[in-house]
Amino acid sequence: MSMKDSSAEIYEINDARMRLRDGEIEPGVFSGAGAYLAAMRDSQGLTLQDVSGRTHIKTEYLEAIELNDLEMMPSRPFAIGFVKVYAEALGLEAAPIVSRFKEDAGFSASLQAEETLPEPQASPAAGVAERSDMSLAAVVGVLIFILWCAFQITQPRAVKTPYRLDGLPTAIAADPAVSVLDGAAVELPATGIDSAEIPVMIEAKLINNVVPVYPVRCEAGAAPQETVEVGFTVTAEGGIASERVINSSNSCFDRPSLNAVRRWRFEPRTVDGVARPAFEQRVTFPFKRPL
Repeated sequence: MSMKDSSAEIYEINDARMRLRDGEIEPGVFSGAGAYLAAMRDSQGLTLQDVSGRTHIKTEYLEAIELNDLEMMPSRPFAIGFVKVYAEALGLEAAPIVSRFKEDAGFSASLQAEETLPEPQASPAAGVAERSDMSLAAVVGVLIFILWCAFQITQPRAVKTPYRLDGLPTAIAADPAVSVLDGAAVELPATGIDSAEIPVMIEAKLINNVVPVYPVRCEAGAAPQETVEVGFTVTAEGGIASERVINSSNSCFDRPSLNAVRRWRFEPRTVDGVARPAFEQRVTFPFKRPL
């Protein structure tokens, strides 16, 4: 929208003020909402500073409204709000003045264009088809999940051989090609599998352990002997990780047990000479009441 010349606006305002002094105060005789507000302000003997003090709107914005100077006005929502507050401060009905101001500033056309934009409408048939496709996909997904679970259940599970903390196996698999004994790899009878294809594993071996001390604070109310079973992982560096209490007859002894295990050190488990972590290690600490 092209801007009106400010000198012409000043002339219109002055002309409107002259008409007001003659008693003509109908809004229709003014060229715009800004000129009408300026004339009404002048008729009440108020300055821009007076109105600014009432409304807390900067005088430059009030002057821009009176002159319809869009470049000096704030953004559209603020400008419209300022006009409404300005009109109410003069004791005028704000709605028609705001409506006229929107027309003067070209806001009404842009608002109407935004309000009349068509909204996309989905046909009922398309909605039904989309829901049907989603339902079919959900059913197929559930069937695939059930089949996968059934497949996993029917697969044979690998049997893990538990090891003592000294690195010796407590049980040997029925048909292994290689086992561990005293920290050295020992070949067992051939099973028809090429030994070159079977990795050589040496389990973690304890080299430094710490025995937990019976805590005096736990003696009262403790049984003659309490036990705490601790699980942990031996890292590839021979340290301890993931230590946790598995079973405990008295929780008062849990912390000393965990603190002791954290200080243990191992020769790490190796597979073909490469250090690997050893999971699911366990130890049980007995705590006998001091005599």
